Amino acid sequence: MEGAARYDYSVAIPAYGRHKDVRATVEAALSQGFPPDMTWEVVVNDDGTPRPLREALSEYEGRIRLERNSRNLGFAGNWNETLRVARGRWVHMLHSDDLVAPQFAPIMWDVLRQAPPDTAFIHSHQSTRVAHQPLLGRLYARLRGQREPADEPCEPYRVYRKGIEAIRHVLQQGVRNTTVVVRREMAGAIKGYLERYGNFSDEEYYTRLAQMGDVVFVPRHLVAYRYHGDQISFRDWLRSDFFDEYGNMYDDVLDTLDGQLSNCDRAMVSQRVGSVGVRVARVQALHGDVGIARATLRRALERSPGIARTKDYRLSTVLVASALARGIYRSFFS
Repeated sequence: MEGAARYDYSVAIPAYGRHKDVRATVEAALSQGFPPDMTWEVVVNDDGTPRPLREALSEYEGRIRLERNSRNLGFAGNWNETLRVARGRWVHMLHSDDLVAPQFAPIMWDVLRQAPPDTAFIHSHQSTRVAHQPLLGRLYARLRGQREPADEPCEPYRVYRKGIEAIRHVLQQGVRNTTVVVRREMAGAIKGYLERYGNFSDEEYYTRLAQMGDVVFVPRHLVAYRYHGDQISFRDWLRSDFFDEYGNMYDDVLDTLDGQLSNCDRAMVSQRVGSVGVRVARVQALHGDVGIARATLRRALERSPGIARTKDYRLSTVLVASALARGIYRSFFS
């Protein structure tokens, strides 16, 4: 990590390409209602984009700080480097294709001032939209199985104490990086994203961070997660070995936490991983990869037999078998 923090709060955006999307993300980040008693910055870290992002972001000169890696570090490496160059005590790591709500910073700042002193990170809900097709977002999310929990503006934030209580929460929720504000000092004290877990290394990372301090959850929709064809996670889901790699990552997590988790905890993790497999199989099927989808469903069922009783599993089996459903899907979203 670099020297002492210069700001209360950093919006840190690791980026590679996606020039138009990065502009929208930066615009949303700058449009937050930053409280007058908060010192803040917006920093974009360009991971060696062949056509540098500087020109695309030139209109924001003086309002943001633009860094650039001397070479391409990849997803995990650029996340770690972006955290390193951020200068805030608290850092919101915002993906370059997602959008924050105008009230994100004010709500987080209010929570930060009330949260326990050992808080490691805060996170919130995210909503879903299709880039350039916002009206189709809910249908798209439902087909993929990404159900949005209720926005609860009147509910208080919830605190999960560091150790097993925070770990259980993180394992159950599968914390999404783009909703998270981390305490920079704690985040920098442990290894960052691990290269071997690729583009889903954030889920493993927050399990480790939950052992360092308390986790605070805000039950609000404060980030819009945008689906689009150039999405890294989308390309991952279509790989035949994605589910095995994802499951192996959680096996490593469980091995690391051996002795801290009960059998019920382990069953909960297996069910959540199996449920992710069901949704991944649905995406694979809808995009025409029927053989891969069937194999993913089979492996998900082997990991967690109980998912066979869920609506998600039944819907996925229908979509795998239905050429008509796949054709309709592609006509809307290809």
